[in-house]
Amino acid sequence: MSQPNLLKWYLCRMDQRHQDGIILDNYHKLINEAITREGITSWQETEFKIDGKDGLAWHGKVCSGAPPRVDDSGNPIKIDSIKNSEELSMLASELQFIVGQLYVYRIHIRDSSERPAYGAESLFYPKKVNYAEGTFNMLVNLAYQTCYNYWDRIADLINPFLPYPIKETSIDLTRVINAVPLPLQSANFVWLKNYCENEYKEMNNARRIIVHYEVPSTGEIFEHMKNISDKDVIKKMYLAKQEKADYFKQKCAEMIEGLIYCLLFLEDANAIHQASLNPGSASH
Repeated sequence: MSQPNLLKWYLCRMDQRHQDGIILDNYHKLINEAITREGITSWQETEFKIDGKDGLAWHGKVCSGAPPRVDDSGNPIKIDSIKNSEELSMLASELQFIVGQLYVYRIHIRDSSERPAYGAESLFYPKKVNYAEGTFNMLVNLAYQTCYNYWDRIADLINPFLPYPIKETSIDLTRVINAVPLPLQSANFVWLKNYCENEYKEMNNARRIIVHYEVPSTGEIFEHMKNISDKDVIKKMYLAKQEKADYFKQKCAEMIEGLIYCLLFLEDANAIHQASLNPGSASH
C-alpha cells in the first residue's frame, strides 16, 4: 500500500473509531440516565457506606476477626478480604448496569396483544421478536447469573466462620447457610436464612432452568404459539417480561441489604467465638 493510500486508510479508520466512540458514549449516557431515573442502587451509590459505616473498612475488620479454621486436609482456611470485597462491589455494579439496560430496552419491546392479525375465522396475535426484545432476553439471562455469582461470594465470606467449613469447590449459599450451627444463629442470621429459603431459592431455581434446561425466550415462543389467539394470555406474557426490569432492580437493593446482614451476622459470630475463648469475661 502506497503512503497516500495508507494515510487515507488510517484517517478513515480513526474517523470510524471516533464515530463509534460517540455512539458508545451516548449509549452509556442513556443507561446512566435510566439508572438515575429508576433509582437502581449499587455499592457505587452508597459510596461504600454501608449501614452508616465505611463498607470496605467494616468488611476488612470483620474478616480479620475470623477464627482460625482448617479444611479436611489441615490447610488453613482464610478469606481474602480485599478480593472478596472487590468481587462483591464489581458484581453489584455489573447488575446495576445490566438493569439499567433492561429499562432502556423494555420500552421498545413489541406488544403482540396490540398488533392482531386476521385469520380465516378469528384474530390471532403473531410474535415478532425485535432487536430490543432479543437483547432484553440476553440481559435477563446474564442478570440471573450475576445474582447467583454475588450470593456465591457472600457464601465465600461466611464459610471461614463456620466451625466446620465447607470444601471450597462445594460452596454455595444454601450449603453454607444450612451449615451454620444453632449457637451462631443470631437475629441477623435469621434474615439471611429467610432470604436464602425464599427470594434466593426462587431466583436460583429460575437460573438453574436457564442454565440446564431452557432459556426464557425459547419457552416464551412456544407458550405464545400455544396461546396465539388468546389476547389476555399474550398481554400477561408481555407484562411479565416488562416486570423483569423491576424484579432485578429489587435484586440490586437486596444485594446491599444482604451484605449488611451478613457483616452484622459475622460480627455476632466473632463475638460468640471470643466469648467462648474467655468464658469469664461476660461476668465482669
